[in-house]
Amino acid sequence: MIEGFIFYSPELIRQVRKKAKMTQAKFGKYVDRVSAGTVSRWEHGRMVPTPRHFAKIAELDAMYAKIESADGGAAVDERQETATGKTHAAAGEEGICHCPTCRQINKMIQALEHRKQLLVDYRNSVHSGLPGPVPWRE
Repeated sequence: MIEGFIFYSPELIRQVRKKAKMTQAKFGKYVDRVSAGTVSRWEHGRMVPTPRHFAKIAELDAMYAKIESADGGAAVDERQETATGKTHAAAGEEGICHCPTCRQINKMIQALEHRKQLLVDYRNSVHSGLPGPVPWRE
């Protein structure tokens, strides 16, 4: 389990970038030297940023949220809002969300669960009395 994992939907990534008044190229350089094409793929839900990238996006979002609140602007928290206006929580109450971002996250979760099972099997083989570690592959 990833502790303190921050997630921004594609629409929220775009909102953070626009709030910071950055081009995709400049935003990519700030986030961690990624290309404008990568930022575009994040904003269209075709690719999911890494946790490290999410942390940099959150840092930028927090910085501009402080600036907005200091300016007296109403800081509206729309972190869960999707492009359709529904929240992911509301979509979860109706059923499983099938947006591209959620599908990608579900694939990542399945891969992590598979790796976890491989590690558990490996640990069990070490303590099973076998002559040595059993080589394994994904």
